[in-house]
Amino acid sequence: MWADTRRCCGGALTFLEADPSRRPDLRYERIDAGAFELWFAPGRTSAPEELRLELRGRRHPHVEAYWDGCVFAI
Repeated sequence: MWADTRRCCGGALTFLEADPSRRPDLRYERIDAGAFELWFAPGRTSAPEELRLELRGRRHPHVEAYWDGCVFAI
C-alpha cells in the first residue's frame, strides 16, 4: 500500500493505493497486521491511526483501503 497525492482544482488529496507488488521507487514500512504482512509507504504524510482494508468485488476482487475511516487522508 502507498499514499498517492493528487492535485485538483480545489487542492491536493491523498488517496491510498493497494497492490500486491511493490513499487521500487517508494520506501515502505512494515506494519504489524496480525494474520498477514503489510508494507505501507506513507509518502509525505505520517501513518494513519487506523488503516482498514477490505476485499471488494465478486467478479474482479480488489483491495480497498481506508485511512482513518476515509478513502483519502484529510
